[in-house]
Amino acid sequence: MRKQLGAASSGFKQVTTRVRGWLRRFMPRLAIAAAALIILRLLFGRTWLFGDNFFGNLLGFITFTAVFFTCFYYGIKFLRWLKRRVLWRVRRRLTITYLFVGLTPIVLLLMLGMLSAFGGSNQAMSRIISSQLNATERQALSNVRSLADAFARLPANMDESATQSWIEERATNLSTSPSGCPYMRV
Repeated sequence: MRKQLGAASSGFKQVTTRVRGWLRRFMPRLAIAAAALIILRLLFGRTWLFGDNFFGNLLGFITFTAVFFTCFYYGIKFLRWLKRRVLWRVRRRLTITYLFVGLTPIVLLLMLGMLSAFGGSNQAMSRIISSQLNATERQALSNVRSLADAFARLPANMDESATQSWIEERATNLSTSPSGCPYMRV
C-alpha cells in the first residue's frame, strides 16, 4: 500500500513538474499575445475586425480567454510571492518575538534613566541659576548701599557738575571691578 502511494505521489510530482515547466515557457508568450490582442481591440474596436460578425466574436472570445488565463496565472504567482513575503517563517517570527521580549525592557529602562537624569539636571540647573541670581542681587544691593553711603558723605555744597563727575567715576569703578554689579555696565 505504501509503495503504491509512493509511486503515485512520485508520478504526480513528475506530472506537476512537467506542467510547471510548460507553463513557465508558454505563459510569457500568452501574455505577449494577450497584450497584442488588447492593443488591437483598442485600436480596431469598432471595425470589422472586432465587429458583430463571426470572426469578430471569435477574436473577442480569444482575447478574453487569453487575458483571463494570463491574469489568473500571474495572479496566482503574485499571491504565492505575497504569501512568502507577508507570512513569515517561524524562525523570523521567533527572532522578532525574542527581540521584543529582550530588547524592549532594556530600551524602556534606558529611556526611564534618561528622563530621570534630565529631570535631575533640570532641577540642579534651576537651583544653580536661582543661587547665582540671589548672589548677583546681594552684590548689587551691597554696591547700591555703599554707593548711597558714599553719596551721603559728600559735602552738601558740591555743585551739580562735580556731583555728576563723581557719579560717573563711581559707575566706571563698579563696572570695571570684577565684583561689580553687571547691571551698572555702560
